[in-house]
Amino acid sequence: ASAVDLIVAATAAHHGLTVLHDDLDYRTVARHAPDLGEHSVHDVA
Repeated sequence: ASAVDLIVAATAAHHGLTVLHDDLDYRTVARHAPDLGEHSVHDVA
């Protein structure tokens, strides 16, 4: 994950938000940060 991905993820987790993304790095980050909510745009119907 890039530095920007990590900043976005940390900010979202801090504020209790969920990241809607088209970047599998967020899924990887969420595996190590259980307080991060994430959803891929490809999973949203």
